[in-house]
Amino acid sequence: MMPYQINKELLKGSKAYIMHDMPIHRGYEISADAIENPKSVIYEQAENRLYSAKAILLKLLQ
Repeated sequence: MMPYQINKELLKGSKAYIMHDMPIHRGYEISADAIENPKSVIYEQAENRLYSAKAILLKLLQ
């Protein structure tokens, strides 16, 4: 995915939050250090997506 990979060099000096909708191909589209960065909200975003998917499934099954 180079030069489109999100990595430490790309994020240097940036105040951006790192988001990804999962599943992640670690080391391919996003580097491990970017995933573990304090500005990463990847796991929170994935958790919210899980609850949204559960709500949609529940609604469809009713």
